[in-house]
Amino acid sequence: GIYFNVATNSITVSGNTITALSASSSNANTGFAVYPIVVSGTGVFTVSSNTIGDVSTANSISAGTSPTTTAICSIRGIFAIATGGMTITGNTIQNCSAFGTGASFFIGINTTTLASGTLDINNNNILNNTTAGTGGLQGILNTASVATLNITGNVLRNFTLSNTGCLLLVIANSGVVTTAININSNQLGNTGGGLITSSVASTGSITCISNSFGGSTAALSIQFNDIRGIQHTIAATSPHNYIQNTATTLSQNISNNTFTNLNVNTSGDIYFIRNAVSLTASGTKTINSNSISGTFAKTGSSGNVYFYLDNESSAAGATINNNNNNFSNVTLSGSNILNGWSNSDGASATIKNVQNNTFSNITGSTGGLFIMQIANGTGSISGNTISNCTTQNTVTGLISSAGSFNINSNTITGLSSTSSSSASVTGISITGGTTQSIYQNTISSLSTTSTSSAVTAISISSGTTINIYKNKIYGLANNSTSFFSAGVVGINIGGGTTNTVYNNYIGDLTVSTVGISDAIRGIGV
Repeated sequence: GIYFNVATNSITVSGNTITALSASSSNANTGFAVYPIVVSGTGVFTVSSNTIGDVSTANSISAGTSPTTTAICSIRGIFAIATGGMTITGNTIQNCSAFGTGASFFIGINTTTLASGTLDINNNNILNNTTAGTGGLQGILNTASVATLNITGNVLRNFTLSNTGCLLLVIANSGVVTTAININSNQLGNTGGGLITSSVASTGSITCISNSFGGSTAALSIQFNDIRGIQHTIAATSPHNYIQNTATTLSQNISNNTFTNLNVNTSGDIYFIRNAVSLTASGTKTINSNSISGTFAKTGSSGNVYFYLDNESSAAGATINNNNNNFSNVTLSGSNILNGWSNSDGASATIKNVQNNTFSNITGSTGGLFIMQIANGTGSISGNTISNCTTQNTVTGLISSAGSFNINSNTITGLSSTSSSSASVTGISITGGTTQSIYQNTISSLSTTSTSSAVTAISISSGTTINIYKNKIYGLANNSTSFFSAGVVGINIGGGTTNTVYNNYIGDLTVSTVGISDAIRGIGV
């Protein structure tokens, strides 16, 4: 389409319309590469307000022939291989199709080679694109090493997958960015159309936003993005990673992102947010105010669901904040297990605060629900609300297995299991730690129909120093109508080196039938 290879101070590619590009052959073994705009050289480039592909004509930019081509075909809408500065803004790339059942791929915007300065990829529209191959369907991909990378305000939607092994990678940075990485305010699907439709039994991964490289002093921001409309019309096994970071930048701020009305028909694991890096002593992780907007449903028959996963080993002195997130209105089918908010990152002196988060209206089928799992570090687990969570298996509101935390002012209510066999219901479970202080929590309306597992408000199975005081516990019930071997316990002390229990309110504990002599225990030791 348009090709520049220049050494000049400034070059602008703007206002062009490129459509009706097609490369094909009757020979199925012939592959093609179609790159509508290519910029190369040492200049400072601006690529803006170009239209690639027709707004209404499918396959208006194409490589290969459907369904006969078996060779590799590729399309890069905008391919920037320059070594100078780069701004790519306000472009539309639409209705492009990379045919070829080999490792064919589509990339909307692909930037490489740049060695310094600022790279801006802002306010572009990448719409209605597809590939028939296994090489990947990618929206924005940066591999260039620059000082500052901005990927903001882009709209990516209406991708289609027709090859079972094809992966989707919507926005990705794998370049070593030394100062700042900003992936903010992008719409991955919107009211004009969902992000992706797969018409096959997909096995390839779906990754919405990924950052895999960054300098050790860089600041990473992934904020105010919205993800919606991921549709598998045939049951899939694809794993989903909605936001993931694997780069050890100095700081990470992954906040204010929304996941809107997702209904995913896959038995692969689901990770809403995944931050797989260990901080240095001066590093920070801020994972705040992310939420499900509307509802989330996983209709695939099995798998695991994580709202947040971080099981790294940040250094003493690092600061981790997980505050004001809201992951509610969730429905899981089959044997899917909810591992919820799982954060075991840190050393003994890592500062960790998990505060004012909400997890409500969560319904499982036959899999367990483990809403919050917090370990390692020292700090506060406070002000969180866990409510109305039910399944036919084990339900646990909050688990802490290591560290020293003030676990206080949390509200845990409406946890229930409808299992007739072994399925415990527990409000707070302490399975380890150095100094764990559990106080001023309200735990109420926990119930089960299990014949062999207890309902317990606070359970202590291990730890060094455990302090339990001024908690309000009421409305615990075992509703089994059959003989049962476990009952209802307000506070159960089953381990720990030094346990101090005082000034707790415990009342309204009930069982519907008597199977053991001490079916109700206010405090069990």
